[in-house]
Amino acid sequence: MLAVTSQPLGGTTETLCINVYPLQKPLSLVVTLEHNQNSRMLLKQNAIRKNFFQCLPFKVPDVSIESEASINVQVSGESTFLNDITWILIRPPTLLTVIQTDKPIYKPGQTVRFRIVSLDTSFLTYEQNFPTIELKDPNSNRIDQATSQDFEIREYVLPKFEVIVNLPPVVTVLDKQATLKICANYTYGKPVSGSVKAEVCRKHFIFWWIRPQINQTNLDI
Repeated sequence: MLAVTSQPLGGTTETLCINVYPLQKPLSLVVTLEHNQNSRMLLKQNAIRKNFFQCLPFKVPDVSIESEASINVQVSGESTFLNDITWILIRPPTLLTVIQTDKPIYKPGQTVRFRIVSLDTSFLTYEQNFPTIELKDPNSNRIDQATSQDFEIREYVLPKFEVIVNLPPVVTVLDKQATLKICANYTYGKPVSGSVKAEVCRKHFIFWWIRPQINQTNLDI
């Protein structure tokens, strides 16, 4: 008995499971994969004397169009011979390319920033090279063209920002509340979002007063 997916994707790794029940005498087992007149052995087992079960991974051939392949199972013994063929349909992988811009609408003179992401059938990114990228208007007129360029990757550094704290000019001991204004902006002008914990402390001054001493001098007149 053979169990395998009927429509695997080309270039992927699938699993094949096979189960053999020998009756009395030992059997030999050979499993091969045939595609485009090429044969590849997947499993070979000799002298099977008891119930045999095994699952093994195998690489599906790469294809650009849908094509058929066969998995041949040959069981042989002293008085037993069985050749079973299972046909599978290998489908080419479906690749997805996503183009995303930073804005839905642009005004004349604005810079268009975009990115291209290539995904496979498992929605995982894969490496794909686009030698030329063309930008066209609704009438299919080419507006701009971009070609492959080298660029440098540097260590990411957090942007710098400035914090300005405005305090009331005077706070007396009788005031129960005081309003603080704190503003933080990046160096390129965008405000910084976040929370602020402010602590206000009152300076405590201690004054000492020392009574001056008066020296008395007895004068004889």
